[in-house]
Formats: sequence, structure tokens, C-alpha cells
Amino acid sequence: MEEIISLKGVYKKYFVKEISKYHYALRDINLSIGKGVYIILGENGAGKSTLLRIIAGLTPPDQGEVYILGKRIYSQECKGECIISLRRRYIGFLPQTFSLPFKMKVRDAVAIPLWLLNDGNWKERVEEKLNLLKIYELRNQRIGILSHGQRQRVALAKALINNPKILLLDEPFNYLDDESLRIMIDILNELSCHRSIVITISRKSEFVYDTLSCKSNIITLRDGEIVEIV
Repeated sequence: MEEIISLKGVYKKYFVKEISKYHYALRDINLSIGKGVYIILGENGAGKSTLLRIIAGLTPPDQGEVYILGKRIYSQECKGECIISLRRRYIGFLPQTFSLPFKMKVRDAVAIPLWLLNDGNWKERVEEKLNLLKIYELRNQRIGILSHGQRQRVALAKALINNPKILLLDEPFNYLDDESLRIMIDILNELSCHRSIVITISRKSEFVYDTLSCKSNIITLRDGEIVEIV
């Protein structure tokens, strides 16, 4: 297996003021991820989102090593601008909050990652992704007037715009209407055998895994620890 993401002995803790103690979001996480779909399964508070943010280069671990495409991030070898460059070029991230500016038009919101890379062909590439997600007709609409399912498709288009080698999706199936869910599953099936796709889901969304054509592992998290890999 070609290793694209690797985590070794990763810990992450947060200080909880209410109880004046540290809470471990992740404990001794060891993972090796190649091409295909990797499901991170767990209830709320299991550490799923924290794990994705660490892989995305957004949240440094307190302990352990994180390798993305062979580079050890959060280290002297790759920190700061190195992590930012790696994320912009090779990682697509769909957070639960979508991180879309409500006053911006759809086409401009999707284009942001290409603007940061000074890509002169951004208009053509944005149109391609909007057509792929069947939201081209929304290109001139403001994000704020869209439905939740439409915003989720816009956020996915933004995550896919740089054709990332790594796609990180945090609870992407929640609140989707039937059409948006079908479109997202079709796209993941088209992409999944050619890159690393890491998806966090809760128990209520577990059925979605059965619809994916290129399957890898289901990694179950409980209280910040990996309890099963199948």
C-alpha cells in the first residue's frame, strides 16, 4: 500500500475550565492511510473532527508524528508556510461548518483555493466543479440564500477545486436531501479509488458506507482512542 497519511503516537488534549482539568480528545493514535475510502466512525465527542483537523494541518498535536505525502508536518522539517502550501496544493477539506462567506457568490467562494494558488484558469475549473455537483445554475447566487444541502454541495466543490490527493470530509452526509446525497455518493465513488478520502460519520450515517464502491477501512473511535479497525 502506498502510504499517503501516517500518524504515530498522536495525542491531543484541551483544558476544560468547568472542571479545571485536561480532556484528551485523542490518545495514542496510530494510523496508516493509502488510497481509497477510510471511514472514521464514532459518536459526538469521540475525537473525529480533531483527528481530521490534525491531518489537515490546522491543529497541531501535543505529542506524536504526522506525515502527509512523506513530509512530517508540525516539525522543523515542515511547519508554518510549508504546511499551508501542502494543504493548499494537496488537501481538500470539508468541515461541518462549511466555512463559506454568506455574502459571497457561489462561483467566487468555490474559486478561493485557486486564487490563493494564483491559478489563471480558475473560471474554467470552477465551472467544471459546479457542473459536476449540478449547481452551475447557482453560480451567481449569494451563499446566504442557499439551502443547507446546496451549501454543502458548494463546500464540496470548493474542497475538490484543486483536485486534491487527500480529501477530508467531516460528517458530510448530515442533513442532506436525497438528491444531494445521491450526487455526493456518485462523486465519491468516482474519486475514491484514486486518492485518499477520509470521512467522519456517526452511527446514524453508517449505512452510507455500503454504497461506496472502493472501500478500505472503518476506524472506530471512542473517547479519543481507536478501538477497532476493520
